[in-house]
Amino acid sequence: MASLDEHFREIIGIAISNEENAEKFYREAAEKVKLDHAKKALLELAKEETGHAEFLKTILEKGVEEILSAQPTRGIQDLKIVDYLSVKELNEYANYQDVLTAAMQREKIAYDFYSEMANLVHNEKLKGILLKLAEVEMGHKNRLERLYEEEFYQEF
Repeated sequence: MASLDEHFREIIGIAISNEENAEKFYREAAEKVKLDHAKKALLELAKEETGHAEFLKTILEKGVEEILSAQPTRGIQDLKIVDYLSVKELNEYANYQDVLTAAMQREKIAYDFYSEMANLVHNEKLKGILLKLAEVEMGHKNRLERLYEEEFYQEF
Protein backbone atom coordinates (compact mmCIF):
# COMPACT_ATOMS: atom_id res chain seq x y z
CA MET A 1 0.00 0.00 0.00
CA ALA A 2 1.33 3.42 -0.93
CA SER A 3 1.96 5.68 2.00
CA LEU A 4 -0.21 8.79 2.21
CA ASP A 5 0.71 11.68 4.41
CA GLU A 6 -1.63 12.71 7.18
CA HIS A 7 -2.60 15.97 5.51
CA PHE A 8 -3.83 14.12 2.46
CA ARG A 9 -5.75 11.62 4.59
CA GLU A 10 -7.42 14.53 6.36
CA ILE A 11 -8.47 16.17 3.08
CA ILE A 12 -9.79 12.87 1.70
CA GLY A 13 -11.65 12.30 4.98
CA ILE A 14 -13.39 15.65 4.57
CA ALA A 15 -14.17 14.79 0.95
CA ILE A 16 -15.68 11.45 2.00
CA SER A 17 -17.83 13.25 4.55
CA ASN A 18 -18.93 15.74 1.87
CA GLU A 19 -19.91 12.91 -0.49
CA GLU A 20 -21.83 11.12 2.27
CA ASN A 21 -23.63 14.38 3.15
CA ALA A 22 -24.52 14.87 -0.51
CA GLU A 23 -25.91 11.32 -0.68
CA LYS A 24 -28.01 12.00 2.42
CA PHE A 25 -29.19 15.33 0.96
CA TYR A 26 -30.38 13.66 -2.26
CA ARG A 27 -32.12 10.79 -0.44
CA GLU A 28 -33.92 13.16 1.92
CA ALA A 29 -34.92 15.38 -1.00
CA ALA A 30 -36.24 12.30 -2.84
CA GLU A 31 -38.50 11.58 0.12
CA LYS A 32 -39.90 15.12 -0.08
CA VAL A 33 -40.64 15.53 -3.78
CA LYS A 34 -43.86 14.25 -5.27
CA LEU A 35 -42.99 14.13 -8.97
CA ASP A 36 -41.78 10.69 -10.02
CA HIS A 37 -39.11 11.87 -12.47
CA ALA A 38 -37.66 14.30 -9.89
CA LYS A 39 -37.65 11.53 -7.27
CA LYS A 40 -35.92 9.17 -9.71
CA ALA A 41 -33.26 11.77 -10.58
CA LEU A 42 -32.55 12.41 -6.90
CA LEU A 43 -32.17 8.72 -6.13
CA GLU A 44 -29.78 8.33 -9.07
CA LEU A 45 -27.72 11.25 -7.76
CA ALA A 46 -27.68 9.71 -4.28
CA LYS A 47 -26.38 6.46 -5.75
CA GLU A 48 -23.62 8.34 -7.59
CA GLU A 49 -22.57 10.12 -4.39
CA THR A 50 -22.32 6.76 -2.63
CA GLY A 51 -20.04 5.62 -5.45
CA HIS A 52 -17.90 8.75 -5.05
CA ALA A 53 -17.50 8.11 -1.32
CA GLU A 54 -16.56 4.47 -1.98
CA PHE A 55 -14.02 5.59 -4.60
CA LEU A 56 -12.40 7.94 -2.07
CA LYS A 57 -12.34 5.20 0.57
CA THR A 58 -10.59 2.95 -1.94
CA ILE A 59 -7.95 5.63 -2.45
CA LEU A 60 -7.25 5.61 1.27
CA GLU A 61 -7.13 1.82 1.43
CA LYS A 62 -5.20 0.95 -1.73
CA GLY A 63 -3.17 4.05 -2.35
CA VAL A 64 -3.42 6.88 -4.75
CA GLU A 65 -1.00 6.00 -7.50
CA GLU A 66 -2.72 2.74 -8.40
CA ILE A 67 -6.14 4.35 -8.60
CA LEU A 68 -5.62 7.78 -10.12
CA SER A 69 -2.59 7.29 -12.33
CA ALA A 70 -4.58 4.94 -14.54
CA GLN A 71 -7.07 7.71 -15.28
CA PRO A 72 -5.92 10.18 -17.92
CA THR A 73 -6.38 13.88 -17.30
CA ARG A 74 -8.68 15.59 -19.77
CA GLY A 75 -9.91 19.11 -20.01
CA ILE A 76 -13.57 19.38 -19.11
CA GLN A 77 -15.44 22.48 -20.12
CA ASP A 78 -17.26 24.39 -17.41
CA LEU A 79 -20.54 25.45 -19.03
CA LYS A 80 -21.24 27.77 -16.06
CA ILE A 81 -24.99 27.31 -16.45
CA VAL A 82 -25.57 27.07 -12.71
CA ASP A 83 -23.71 30.36 -12.22
CA TYR A 84 -26.73 32.13 -13.73
CA LEU A 85 -29.52 30.23 -12.01
CA SER A 86 -31.09 30.61 -8.61
CA VAL A 87 -30.97 27.44 -6.59
CA LYS A 88 -34.16 26.62 -4.71
CA GLU A 89 -34.52 24.46 -1.65
CA LEU A 90 -35.73 21.01 -2.60
CA ASN A 91 -39.13 20.34 -1.05
CA GLU A 92 -42.29 18.44 -2.00
CA TYR A 93 -42.96 20.93 -4.79
CA ALA A 94 -39.55 20.55 -6.42
CA ASN A 95 -39.57 19.68 -10.08
CA TYR A 96 -36.90 18.18 -12.35
CA GLN A 97 -35.44 21.63 -13.09
CA ASP A 98 -35.07 22.34 -9.36
CA VAL A 99 -33.37 18.97 -8.86
CA LEU A 100 -30.87 19.53 -11.67
CA THR A 101 -30.12 23.06 -10.46
CA ALA A 102 -29.46 21.88 -6.90
CA ALA A 103 -27.30 19.01 -8.16
CA MET A 104 -25.24 21.32 -10.40
CA GLN A 105 -24.67 23.64 -7.44
CA ARG A 106 -23.49 20.78 -5.22
CA GLU A 107 -21.05 19.55 -7.88
CA LYS A 108 -19.73 23.11 -8.28
CA ILE A 109 -19.13 23.27 -4.53
CA ALA A 110 -17.27 19.94 -4.63
CA TYR A 111 -15.16 21.15 -7.57
CA ASP A 112 -14.35 24.39 -5.75
CA PHE A 113 -13.37 22.44 -2.62
CA TYR A 114 -10.80 20.29 -4.42
CA SER A 115 -9.49 23.24 -6.44
CA GLU A 116 -9.00 25.35 -3.32
CA MET A 117 -7.32 22.48 -1.48
CA ALA A 118 -4.96 22.07 -4.45
CA ASN A 119 -4.06 25.77 -4.20
CA LEU A 120 -3.22 25.38 -0.50
CA VAL A 121 -0.82 22.43 -0.71
CA HIS A 122 2.82 22.62 -1.71
CA ASN A 123 3.45 18.94 -2.42
CA GLU A 124 3.19 18.54 -6.21
CA LYS A 125 1.98 14.93 -6.03
CA LEU A 126 -0.79 15.85 -3.62
CA LYS A 127 -1.67 18.91 -5.71
CA GLY A 128 -1.97 16.70 -8.81
CA ILE A 129 -4.27 14.28 -7.01
CA LEU A 130 -6.51 17.07 -5.77
CA LEU A 131 -6.69 18.60 -9.24
CA LYS A 132 -7.66 15.18 -10.61
CA LEU A 133 -10.45 14.92 -8.04
CA ALA A 134 -11.58 18.45 -8.98
CA GLU A 135 -11.68 17.33 -12.60
CA VAL A 136 -13.91 14.38 -11.66
CA GLU A 137 -16.36 16.77 -9.99
CA MET A 138 -16.26 19.12 -12.99
CA GLY A 139 -17.15 16.12 -15.14
CA HIS A 140 -20.23 15.49 -13.00
CA LYS A 141 -21.19 19.17 -13.15
CA ASN A 142 -20.70 19.23 -16.91
CA ARG A 143 -22.92 16.17 -17.36
CA LEU A 144 -25.68 17.74 -15.26
CA GLU A 145 -25.39 21.05 -17.09
CA ARG A 146 -25.70 19.28 -20.43
CA LEU A 147 -28.84 17.51 -19.19
CA TYR A 148 -30.20 20.86 -18.06
CA GLU A 149 -29.34 22.44 -21.39
CA GLU A 150 -31.06 19.65 -23.35
CA GLU A 151 -34.15 19.76 -21.18
CA PHE A 152 -34.67 23.47 -20.51
CA TYR A 153 -32.75 25.57 -23.04
CA GLN A 154 -34.68 25.78 -26.27
CA GLU A 155 -33.42 27.13 -29.57
CA PHE A 156 -34.90 30.48 -30.52
